[in-house]
Amino acid sequence: MNLKCFSQSGILQQIGSRRLEKLFSAFREDLESEHHVLLTPESQNGTYFDSLAATLESEAKLPDRLRNTLLALEIAASPENRPHLDSAIQRRIPNIAVSQTCVLDRALELWFHAPEEIDSIISACQHVSVSDFPQNAFQDVSVSDFEAPVSPSSFSTLHSVDGSALLHQLADVLKRSVILPQWAAEAIALWILHTYAFHLRDITAYIGIESPEKRCGKTTLLTLLNELAHRAIASSNISPPAFFRVIEDLSPALLIDEVDTFLTGNDQLRGILNAGYHKKTAFVLRATNPPRASEDSQQSTNDYQLARFSCWCPKALAKIGRFPDTLADRCIIIRMQRKTSAEKCDRSRDLDAVPLKQQCLRFVADHAAEIATAKPQLPPELNDRAADIWEPLLVLADLAGATGPNWLDRLP
Repeated sequence: MNLKCFSQSGILQQIGSRRLEKLFSAFREDLESEHHVLLTPESQNGTYFDSLAATLESEAKLPDRLRNTLLALEIAASPENRPHLDSAIQRRIPNIAVSQTCVLDRALELWFHAPEEIDSIISACQHVSVSDFPQNAFQDVSVSDFEAPVSPSSFSTLHSVDGSALLHQLADVLKRSVILPQWAAEAIALWILHTYAFHLRDITAYIGIESPEKRCGKTTLLTLLNELAHRAIASSNISPPAFFRVIEDLSPALLIDEVDTFLTGNDQLRGILNAGYHKKTAFVLRATNPPRASEDSQQSTNDYQLARFSCWCPKALAKIGRFPDTLADRCIIIRMQRKTSAEKCDRSRDLDAVPLKQQCLRFVADHAAEIATAKPQLPPELNDRAADIWEPLLVLADLAGATGPNWLDRLP
């Protein structure tokens, strides 16, 4: 039985390179024993998802245990098993963010935390073991069945996306829902698209949202970003261990409100934030206890191993007042203000974000190689660090054809 969905580059793009690497790392010994090395994003120069899809399509190259796991995930995510998958997610990992646009990624998240639940779904709904999957299990199933429904069409059948129109749609949603400084909506729209593509660049962008006082709309803006950004995780407080562990596990777009309540005096977290925008330096080293061989085995408190955790992902930070200079220097600063009695905003609660998210995924999938290799012309007025922060956004603006006066002639 062939892999139907893991062999589709569009679906792999939705799952993301870091999560795929985490999946395959669990089978490192199997791969090494058969002298097989899976591709890495760094080695593919922007063609990672296409190349990996082609490799996975040739299932004869895969170790049996890995192939059976991939098949099990596809079966668990199939339409007839979706109620069982959703029930298991609610029961076992209710407080962990899971994808709303890719059902296969939801199954993968459950496998990361409770792999036995995938086996239970297979046993309950297929009544066969993984090795005995029927050859016609996917006979009447299309790839679009593994993605959340969108209107008017699914990601798998979506035509190529007009990048400029997409960015204007994102900016219009922002402008209708919150009062923003001039050009800020355009910059944030680029950042939203960047959250789907950040793994293709060496620098990721931060958005710094400053409010001079309460009720200036920063929380409303973060709520919108939570709906629109890729794999968004929102928090109003976070500890350093939780910070780098959630990034390591989920590779999210991290949204942190009320930064002023915990950043002051927390030099450790501030240092992690300062380093987290550059891929080569965005990691922390921690001593962790190795797993015990059995429940009865003794483990000395001096036993430890050195572990490396990533803190690299796009981030949107919000606070009342100004950011510390070192952090502000790494952010695109958006300074909010209260709306006047003459200004009106739409409620964002009725926003259907899925079609926009699917278009973002498709645009990035179609332009992955170009995003990874592009070297845009940078405005001369930007200093070196500002140029670094803006570069991944300007790449997207160039590719989307949104380089006119409404986008780049003025920067926030």
